[in-house]
Amino acid sequence: MSYSKTLRASLMLMLVMLMAAACTNVDDTEPKATPTPAAVKLFTVVPQVYLAGYMGADQQNYFEQENLTSEILFTHSALELDFSEVLAKVAAGEGQFGIASADSILVAREQGLPIVAIASIYQEDPTAIISLEAKNIHEPADLEGKNFIVWSFERPLRLFAHVAGLDMEQVGVVYPPEGSTAQGATMFITGQVDGMVVDWTASAVQATAGGVVFDVLTFSDFGFVGYPCLLFTTEDMIQNQPDVVQHFVNAFVRGMQYAVEHPDEMLTWFVENYNDDLFPQQRVTDPKVMEAIAPFIAPSDSQPGVMVETTWQAIHDQMVEAGLLTATDVGQAYTRQFVNAYYKND
Repeated sequence: MSYSKTLRASLMLMLVMLMAAACTNVDDTEPKATPTPAAVKLFTVVPQVYLAGYMGADQQNYFEQENLTSEILFTHSALELDFSEVLAKVAAGEGQFGIASADSILVAREQGLPIVAIASIYQEDPTAIISLEAKNIHEPADLEGKNFIVWSFERPLRLFAHVAGLDMEQVGVVYPPEGSTAQGATMFITGQVDGMVVDWTASAVQATAGGVVFDVLTFSDFGFVGYPCLLFTTEDMIQNQPDVVQHFVNAFVRGMQYAVEHPDEMLTWFVENYNDDLFPQQRVTDPKVMEAIAPFIAPSDSQPGVMVETTWQAIHDQMVEAGLLTATDVGQAYTRQFVNAYYKND
């Protein structure tokens, strides 16, 4: 059964959606009850609503309560949501924590970067293809013979093509000049391409104004599995500073819980702190945006921060089968000890 929605959205609202972006098995030694005061840095690509956990923790002084001083730094990687620079900076010790996708973490580990996922941010993947209504793209098979703007979503597209049984050689991949969001959107609106691969988080709520009629094909409705946003650190941090990792996870997960429960407050905080750092088309103004991301952060059958072994294994297997990863022990790429300890002590 295909999954397709037809929504009306203005170009500016659509562009918000474009940028929404998105371990070794160590011993389970309990971290110190009261850590030495520590200053930590979190790297991510751009300010966006997936930072709800950090926003909640910062606004409610949860980091301070965990004896931490936290700073967030943005790589602004060509506005492509490319996690490679974030991963490299944390692996090099420029920061202690970062945000990246599961597939990016697995590839980075294969390349020798000793980074480890420690908590989920989005537990479900909102990656989708949007296309003009006239393009008649409703099923995976409709992608063949057409061209799509991908920005940094080429790997998810290739994974989706594999899962859906498509010939990727028949699916065109287009990168706008210099990753320009505006140019890419223009190419989409004018029909120069057949669609765009995007992060669909919260955009259904925002798409309320008249303008462009387009369809949405959501990858997860056809068997695609992913963790698009994860909190990660390094093997060294886990082995040598587990107390700092634990207290950062405590604050972050608690912040996600607060953000889910207080969406309007979080949006106000985001606008006050980050909207000036964004291009106009990236700015978030609809209070329902925060409400819309809640199911990704805290699905009805889960809790914020939780990662599932079967999901990680499915991501790994899909990547190996698609030729995007060499088979490895996926259990080394993540650890659940810190989130488990948080809920044990919560």
